[in-house]
Amino acid sequence: MALPPTPTEIPLAEAVECYLEACRNKALIRRLSPATVHNYTVDLYRFLELLPQAEEHTSESVTGAHVDEVLLAYANTAANPPPAR
Repeated sequence: MALPPTPTEIPLAEAVECYLEACRNKALIRRLSPATVHNYTVDLYRFLELLPQAEEHTSESVTGAHVDEVLLAYANTAANPPPAR
């Protein structure tokens, strides 16, 4: 039996953009609502803002511990949301 291909590592921000582009394309063909795409966009950008050294991460380097760290940071900032863009 053949092994699956090794995942390609790309910068995390690039992976997020690729995913969001796929979501936007799905919205164009009505597979996702525009509101869903908007919410995914807000959530993923917030994740990147709260992830320490996000610019150093790749699509394969984020662990459950990183997600936990972001969730704790979010919980600590939920009472003081960032200014609107």
